[in-house]
Formats: sequence, C-alpha cells, structure tokens
Amino acid sequence: MCALRREELVNLDLADVHDDGNVAVRRGKGGRSRLVFVHGGAQAAVTDWLTVRGSVEGPLLFAFGPAAGERDRMTGHGVWKRLRWLCGQAGVETFAPHDLRRWAITELLRAGQDVIAVRDLAGHASVQTTAGYDRRGVDAARSASKHLRIPFVPEST
Repeated sequence: MCALRREELVNLDLADVHDDGNVAVRRGKGGRSRLVFVHGGAQAAVTDWLTVRGSVEGPLLFAFGPAAGERDRMTGHGVWKRLRWLCGQAGVETFAPHDLRRWAITELLRAGQDVIAVRDLAGHASVQTTAGYDRRGVDAARSASKHLRIPFVPEST
C-alpha cells in the first residue's frame, strides 16, 4: 500500500486507518512515524478490505491458514507468501513485496513528483536512499536534459 515497507504494513492496526482513508504509520524504520496518503485504487482497496475485515479493533491484516488464530497479526513472511500465491493465481512471474515499494517510488518519480515529497512518503531519511529505488534508468536523464535551456547565440559568419 503506497510504498509501505512490509513490516510497516503488518504492524498497522485498524485504528491507524483514518476516516479519510489515510494511514498513520506509528512504527516506521528508525522509530519514525509518518502519515501515508491513500488515493484512487489503493483507497478503494482499503475501503473494500475494511468492509470484509469488520470493525473489531486490532491488526489491520490477519494471518490465515490452519495454524493461524482467528485474529492473529499477519507477519512479514506471511505477506511474502500471500503475494507469491497471488502471483501464481494471476499467472505472473513471482516478485517480492519490496518490488512493489520500488515500483511505487519509481512511478511517483516518473510522474514528475518532487523527490523530497517521495522521500517523505516512503519514510526515507535521505533523498539518496529514495534515489536508490528509482528504476527509470537513462530515459529519465534524457527527458530531463530536454528541459535545460542554454542561451547560446552563434556568431554570424
């Protein structure tokens, strides 16, 4: 969900989801907290999940399977296993939960969003870390270079 780390996702409680659909990350990396803004399809997915999940306080995501209790918190490994299963159901190549985080950050940068805002949304301490998630490649540099205007007037001969 919106560039969350896997552990941030599984540590969310129902109370962390605000009425507007935004999510409060209380236990981010390095003990930092932040507000994650949720819009569009992600907001619709959260709303649908809340309808299925119900209003009982506790973990936002539950573990499933024969060994799981009725309201046991899903683990980070559980997220990975569920994603692997969903990839199989969809007939796509398996990818890791962290790939979704890289994808979200790259898509925000590709859409021209400010790297500082993306850093804050991702919960990074520095833009260098955010830049490490950028998978746009040389096309981004090529596109950026087109916006550089050099005021050069050639001499008449």
